[in-house]
Amino acid sequence: MVDHQSNSCKFPREEEYLPIENHGIIGNGRTTALVGIDGRIDWFCYPHFDSPAVFASLLDSTKGGHWKIRPVCGDSAPGKGSEYWAEGDNNTQAFKPDELHLKQFYWAETNVLVTRFYTNNGVAQLMDYMPYPDRKEKDPCNMIMRRITVVRGKMDFHMEFFPAFDFARKKHTILRNERGATLQCEEHNVEFLAPKVELIDSSKFQGGLEATFTLEEGETKVFAFGRPPKDDREGKKFDAKKEEEYFDKTVDFWRTWIRKCTYNGRWREQVHRSALILKMLTFSPTGAVVSTVTCGLPEVIGEKKNYDGRYMWIRDTAFTIYALIRIGFTEEAQSFMEWLEERTEKAPFNDQKVIEESRNLKNGFPIEMTPIQYLYTIHGERDIPYEVLKHFEGYKGSNEIQVGMDLHKSGPQWAVYGELMDSIYLYNKYGQQVSYNFWSKIVELINWLYDHCHDPDQGLWSPMAEPKHYVYSKLQAWVAFDRAIRLADRRSFPAPREKWRTVRDRLFLEIMEKGWNEEKGSFVQSYGSDVLDASLLMMPMLFFMSPNDPRLVSTMEELMKPACEGGIFLHTSLLFRQSPAPNKIQAEEEGSRIKWNNSQFGSSTLKTEVANESGGLFTSVIHSLQTVTDALVGEEKEIERPELEDERLDKLKNPQSGEKILSQIGQQTTDRIVKISKDQDAVDKVNKEKNEGKEVNGKKASERRGEVKEGEVRGKDGRHAHKEEGTWNVCSFWLIEALTRAGSRDPPKLVKARNMFDEFLGHSNHLGIFAESTGPRGQHLGNFPNALTHLAQISAAFNLNRALK
Repeated sequence: MVDHQSNSCKFPREEEYLPIENHGIIGNGRTTALVGIDGRIDWFCYPHFDSPAVFASLLDSTKGGHWKIRPVCGDSAPGKGSEYWAEGDNNTQAFKPDELHLKQFYWAETNVLVTRFYTNNGVAQLMDYMPYPDRKEKDPCNMIMRRITVVRGKMDFHMEFFPAFDFARKKHTILRNERGATLQCEEHNVEFLAPKVELIDSSKFQGGLEATFTLEEGETKVFAFGRPPKDDREGKKFDAKKEEEYFDKTVDFWRTWIRKCTYNGRWREQVHRSALILKMLTFSPTGAVVSTVTCGLPEVIGEKKNYDGRYMWIRDTAFTIYALIRIGFTEEAQSFMEWLEERTEKAPFNDQKVIEESRNLKNGFPIEMTPIQYLYTIHGERDIPYEVLKHFEGYKGSNEIQVGMDLHKSGPQWAVYGELMDSIYLYNKYGQQVSYNFWSKIVELINWLYDHCHDPDQGLWSPMAEPKHYVYSKLQAWVAFDRAIRLADRRSFPAPREKWRTVRDRLFLEIMEKGWNEEKGSFVQSYGSDVLDASLLMMPMLFFMSPNDPRLVSTMEELMKPACEGGIFLHTSLLFRQSPAPNKIQAEEEGSRIKWNNSQFGSSTLKTEVANESGGLFTSVIHSLQTVTDALVGEEKEIERPELEDERLDKLKNPQSGEKILSQIGQQTTDRIVKISKDQDAVDKVNKEKNEGKEVNGKKASERRGEVKEGEVRGKDGRHAHKEEGTWNVCSFWLIEALTRAGSRDPPKLVKARNMFDEFLGHSNHLGIFAESTGPRGQHLGNFPNALTHLAQISAAFNLNRALK
């Protein structure tokens, strides 16, 4: 049994929000739960991935709901005063009376999670898992099982059970019985099983239960929550012996499944863990793969930018199928193909009116008019309810939690057709051959794409983005036609080959001409832009061009430049998803202080001192729709910007005329104007104080120069420009695989790929799990875990291992 040891950390026993990375995950192909390293379950949606949460203290520590089991340390009362440690190696040292040391790992080759508690009184072990039912079972067992056992010594425990149905918006009734309690909440009727445990009403949470109990060495208590199996719908048979049967069956299921894996190379353990995570993220009744199991976890702590990943993104499912096929798992691919064939049967391109309407829209069109959406529910439904949870405070204050997706505000993504066709082609090659009926629907899809692939779309990174001609979208459109032609030839299917070849070749030449920026020597995010994008690293993986093609090599070199030099590379293995778009600097007024922001990471050419907060000095800025012009009273600034159509730029540097011009433009763009002060005396005073090193607001100029407030941009070298933006984990694996492929003819690149891979694995959490991104302090950000990152890890490991042979 492998012990994945946790990173050393110390945090208060009652820390409101555990770091995202301090969690493990358990699941059963229907839903999942997050288990903190301290024994708390703070996220659980029931009965399915996309159902409302029952435990959601990850998003609101006060009313979100949780389930805690933990030792009572020393003389402290349950949940008060104590502290605990999560340490890596030395668990035999003497502890303070009120200290608790922790370790968390997975039972080997399973998704059974083990949390160990080390105290001066002894050692205890908490095991969490969910029995995995048959995928075709209509009314399966859907329960969380928890077993707490004392391994050494004698220990006291406190259990706190506080469900909060429908994101704490629905009340429930508790009916106590000898097995535990039955919880009734409108359509839900679920069991909380706690045999031989004396439950009392919670003293802290209305609608909750708690218990305190003592266990001697070798003794065990078991708990369960959810829906028991049909033959024991009320859980009457549930006891320690029955729980052991569930445990043995669950362990056997996971070990039998992972045994199908054909990957036996380097990093076997990491590949197995990623495969097990992806299996947990797969909704077994339909084969849909959710992007993640959480919603509302922010990309930047304290900000409102978040999304709900508990749905079936075509991209993630298609890539997951590709990754699993490569290492021997074909059953999941078959389930997805069945799901996809059903979606094509119901696709709206069967409606001739929709076809004609969509063809007449030149500037993009609503997603409802596309035959395949980029997003579905796990049941395959096109309509996804959307709401914002304003009654939750959000993770560490990151509020306005989005639940669902407002698809009516988004447009199409052409990339899904390439992602689908690539997975269909691979399934036909390595799994089972597609039927003629399915092929006929594929032909309709590709012909529909033929009519629209030259229109702009929303791109990869944001479904709400401005429609543009994104290079990644055009690349995947090329893939769609290329794989359709290959599949037709491989199976001798009838198809309009010449028509498809024509548009495929046109897309190729278009990308080479319009997607290439000669000045940068790189492919760019969209036609005519100079923004770098990590998704361009997919080109060699999709066989669009040779990994050693001079253009691709040049693109990789540009991407791997440090972020402060215009690239997206950070240190040894971290990548931002794109470079900052130039000339999109925004100024916000906060009181009398100006915060400079860039829409992504900040400007790498900006050099200025932050305006003085107390002396009446303001920075003057004009914001027209895509234009930024600035002038600082008494101090020159250097900044990249387009030229103003108006000749008033020079006059702005004069405070007298500058205010008048600002007033005129303010009539047109009032929300984009920052005031300008004519108080030149105040400017002189501030400059004098700076030169003399005098304190302003309690800090000297030298201290203020090194200070970077949240959202500010400082320094011409751009080193502070990425203060809160996280690096995207999937991008690192894309780069590693691109370098691996290029290493076939350039050995130093292969060496670099291996070193990067080994280094980047250290950015996972103590269980080998990745979130969406890695923050500036190494913390996990965004929803957790992230399917796209884990499938990219499998692909990178597979190809790197093969190249090293």
